[in-house]
Order: sequence, then C-alpha cells, then structure tokens
Amino acid sequence: MLEIRRAVYQDIPDIMRFIGRYYKKNHILARDRKFFEWQYVDRGKVNMYIAIDGNKVYAIEGFVIYNDLDSPDMTGSMWKSIRCEENTMVGIDVDQLLQEEIHLCCLYLTDLPVSYFGCLLGCKRDTVYKKANRIVEKRMGFPHGSTSLQKVLKELCVKTN
Repeated sequence: MLEIRRAVYQDIPDIMRFIGRYYKKNHILARDRKFFEWQYVDRGKVNMYIAIDGNKVYAIEGFVIYNDLDSPDMTGSMWKSIRCEENTMVGIDVDQLLQEEIHLCCLYLTDLPVSYFGCLLGCKRDTVYKKANRIVEKRMGFPHGSTSLQKVLKELCVKTN
C-alpha cells in the first residue's frame, strides 16, 4: 500500500536507489551515504518526504535546514516523482503534505480560533486536530495526549525570543 510520509532512517537505501535510478545516474546522493546523511539527516530525522510502497519509492521531496534554531530557516530541495498507478498525483501529494504541515504550524502560531483553520486549509475541524496530533506525536515524538501543537509551538517561540 502506498504511504506518503516523512522518511525514516531505514528508508535511506531505497531513497538513494531512487535518486540513482530516476533523478540522475551516479548522482553523489545516490553513491555516497555519508554525504546523503550530511545533507538530509538532522538529529536522527531524515529531512525528506516520500511516497513509498514496500521498498519502491515513487516520489521524494527533501528540505534543507540552515541553522540550529528552535524555529530554523529551511528550504525545499530535490523534488522528483515517477509514474504510480495507485496515485497519478503522487509527486504533488508529497509536496502538499510537506506544505500542509508547515502551514498548520504557522496557523497555530496566530491568535486565530482553531475553528477557522478548517476553512483556511480546506478541511473539517476534526481533521485539523488529527493533523496537529500527528505532527506532535509522529514528528515531534511526544506521547499521545501529553501536549498540543499550539502549546509546543508557543513554548518554542518563547525560547527563541
């Protein structure tokens, strides 16, 4: 079954194989694992979103973090997809997941009521809460129900100011 998610460390060989096969043969990121990790692994997290089914990668979108701030500067990089029968828009879906998580975090830093987020993101309020919980639990590593995305982000803002 096709999954669209942030890559994990165990996905690196599959991603490197994808880069060498579909992005550019003999690309340094396909050949040099040490360089790949220098470019895309930060504090044990792989800075890449992927579409994958088993070991077959269908799309990648990397991002580069420029500094060690709690709210770092970053940019997207290396975005590539191949044909996927299960999802013909797989490359767009990988990009949208990355953007959606960034947008949701930005909205939580405003003083807007959460009930407005659904209109701004094009989904129901329950979906907004589920997405926020997924970010807190899967991306940030907090136990289920232990905190909220808004609380975590506000605390990070206080630390940086």
